[in-house]
Amino acid sequence: MIFAEPQKLRLEGQEFIFNTITNPPSVILELTQPFVTAGNEIRWNKDTFGTVGFGVNKSITNFVESRKARLIISVIGWNMKYWTNYDKIKHFRKFNPCKFTTKSGKIIFVFPKNLFADKPKPKESEA
Repeated sequence: MIFAEPQKLRLEGQEFIFNTITNPPSVILELTQPFVTAGNEIRWNKDTFGTVGFGVNKSITNFVESRKARLIISVIGWNMKYWTNYDKIKHFRKFNPCKFTTKSGKIIFVFPKNLFADKPKPKESEA
């Protein structure tokens, strides 16, 4: 059996790790901070989704969907990891507002934190 090591990749200037060892494959993205006012600025249903979101560029979003991967967001400032499956992202993108234009003019997709589950931290014996 051949295992491929996780790959560090970059799309549109945003670095991520693609891990094919997991099933389904995983895309791991590190963010310094979440987009705290996303719900207010993008105007999704705040009662359902809250206001906090995670910004992912269009190329990485397409990469996750095309590989049917799990998206893992590591928020460095919070020391937390969150995960969701590609189908939730695809569905949210289809039926809810999530496009945001940055100050530099780049379009990103912002997904609400409520779309993600907390990723359990490994036990000390597993770390």
